[in-house]
Amino acid sequence: MNYMEIDVELIALGAVMLNHNQIDRWKLRATDFSNVVNRHVFDIIEEHHRRGETLTAGMIESMVDADEMADDEFTVRQQIRFAMSFGIQHATPGIGERLREVSAKRAVNQIGNELRYGAIGDQSAEAMLENVRGNLEQIVDRSVDDESFELIGDVSAEIVQDIMDGVVPEETFTGSQVLTRQLGGYQPGELIIIAGRPSMGKSMVAQSLGLHMAKKGIGVVMFSLEMSSKELGYRSLSDLIWTHERRVSYQQIRNRDLSENEVELLGKGGAHLRTLPFIVDDRAGLSLDEIGFEIRKHKQRLARTKSPLKVVFVDHIGHVKPSDRYKGNKTNEVGEVSAGLLKLAKDLDITVVALCQLNRGPENREEKRPTLADLRNSGDIEQDANTVMFVYRDAYYVERQNFNDDAEKQATLRHCQNKLEILIAKNRRGSTETVHMFCDPACNVIRDLERAA
Repeated sequence: MNYMEIDVELIALGAVMLNHNQIDRWKLRATDFSNVVNRHVFDIIEEHHRRGETLTAGMIESMVDADEMADDEFTVRQQIRFAMSFGIQHATPGIGERLREVSAKRAVNQIGNELRYGAIGDQSAEAMLENVRGNLEQIVDRSVDDESFELIGDVSAEIVQDIMDGVVPEETFTGSQVLTRQLGGYQPGELIIIAGRPSMGKSMVAQSLGLHMAKKGIGVVMFSLEMSSKELGYRSLSDLIWTHERRVSYQQIRNRDLSENEVELLGKGGAHLRTLPFIVDDRAGLSLDEIGFEIRKHKQRLARTKSPLKVVFVDHIGHVKPSDRYKGNKTNEVGEVSAGLLKLAKDLDITVVALCQLNRGPENREEKRPTLADLRNSGDIEQDANTVMFVYRDAYYVERQNFNDDAEKQATLRHCQNKLEILIAKNRRGSTETVHMFCDPACNVIRDLERAA
């Protein structure tokens, strides 16, 4: 049994120890556990669960029979404690399905071994094939029984019970009160796309709103595949100390163009930043597997704090290293990455917010605001995403527009330089609207209009 199987078994067993109802929810069996200790512990829990009894970890430890497993008592009890710890730190809604998948692969591998070694014996080919057919049918029947479907009546009854119990659906603050109201917050298991043309402010939106999430105690990880962590640090400091009356641009910080008072402010801002659950990974060219591995590691780290990981930003989707499956086909490569990010969101019970750079479509028409049509050549992003938002700033085009009168240009620029639009083009849980935000690009600042007033 390899290390991945050990981890999956311990996490699933720990989750079952914490909540015996997972046995029925995940349709687990003792045979799903290849480790003899895990299987024995599961048997104990299942037996008492069928009688309507709940066991604590201490009660389970007192019931195990180390002699039955030809193992020393200390090792068995230590493994139970490992399982409980793994379950607390790593359990996700998809862990039961992962365990069944590992179990099914192990069964198929066993059938292959029986065929390989059976061919040496006296059993006829017909008898061997009949045995294989029967064993495979059992695996297929289990797979059909374990399909993750639910009757709509059962789902509705659960919703009604939650309402009666006062249970409120989980939602995560987006970094903006207005955006949170509009989207209903970020939900675990969802892929959110923030798209726009270069220099529109995608990274500014992601980083500034992510910073405000962290200030609310929400665990945030940002994979900055293009910008260095030091550059993100300059921008975070500028954002954190910003007020209308006191602006210190990140370029000033980078160039050390600072007064004594500003240096003192930055010192306090830096001390505050060190307390926030905001993790940055600026390694370039990470693959989906590498991103998934790092998320799990960061999730474990944040689980030890009071700020569990809720939101992961990927900046941007075009810099995630694809597999060789669609080598040379950019559209399919991007589609593979977006589907992979959605799977990570579901498997790890988090929200993934991926940034996406649009093609030149908006530049070639009079109306520069992007639409979903501008994503059509970007793989299956639109289909995979639960929400698609576009970032748009009039000021970007005013700065590049020719005016006959420079005074008119400056007046137009002053009117729009602090305005940013987030166009919600797809929203599976609500309406599509335009959210108007305040921005100060020089300080990497995004604020709700009422907060910035």
